[in-house]
Amino acid sequence: MSNKQHEEKTIFLPIIPVKDLVTNIEYIRELNVKIFNTPKVFLKVSPKSDITVTVNVNAQQIEKDYPQFEIIVILNCTSQKQLEDDDEPTSIFEIDLQYGAVVTLPTLKAANIEELLMIHAPELLFPEIRNIILNISRTSNLPSILLQPIDFAELWKEKKSTMKNKN
Repeated sequence: MSNKQHEEKTIFLPIIPVKDLVTNIEYIRELNVKIFNTPKVFLKVSPKSDITVTVNVNAQQIEKDYPQFEIIVILNCTSQKQLEDDDEPTSIFEIDLQYGAVVTLPTLKAANIEELLMIHAPELLFPEIRNIILNISRTSNLPSILLQPIDFAELWKEKKSTMKNKN
């Protein structure tokens, strides 16, 4: 046996000053709640339904040469359940939220524009997104959806990798 020590590598992301990003306004761009097979679904669904959450982030400049951008966080929560009398899973509900913000960068020359728009802006918006989803699920008499923190840096890396592989 060898006495090799396990070596861990720590990766440090650059610290990006939040002052480089100003949130002007936040808003719900679109919100859809679909509850299928009501009222029967409320009698058969347990509060511990399996919920699938998908997230995407889009950013676009509002006007050329002006440092203002629209950020849209697109979130989809769906639930399907295998009911006793059905062969296939039944759709229980679907919540689609597009939450937007207009953000301003002090300068368009910042080297970290993409990180600011695709990682840090969504991180600033996430607490409100989380509250909206929780309140909508409760108000709709669905199982309460308390979103876990989302790693927007990892989401951004995956999106970049997918785009790179397509080209």
